[in-house]
Amino acid sequence: MADLTEYPIIKKVYGEDSFSFLPLLKQNGNYTREGVIHHSSSGMFAIRKGKWKLILGDGSGGRQIPRGKPFGKPYQLFDLSSDIEERNDLSRTQSEELENLLADFKEIYGRTENMEVFE
Repeated sequence: MADLTEYPIIKKVYGEDSFSFLPLLKQNGNYTREGVIHHSSSGMFAIRKGKWKLILGDGSGGRQIPRGKPFGKPYQLFDLSSDIEERNDLSRTQSEELENLLADFKEIYGRTENMEVFE
């Protein structure tokens, strides 16, 4: 809405991962967006981009066992187009995709003041 009404956005106030979907509404052809970061109440992060989801922790991050530890390895990678229930961890066979998503996460998350988890 801000883009549509030309309202000025201050990223530190309104969210570092905010994005405009006005091009999609206008159907200007090429609409792309970066990954989406998710955060559980237990502190577990994940990033979703396209068909992929990378969980940055060694457990579920929710109510399911094992709950895991945020940023504990091994990370978990899922192809949601064929595994919506997240049962087949592809982190060992799709290492390039894992590294790409991790780089995307660091770039997006790096816009915040909380980047110390990777240092």
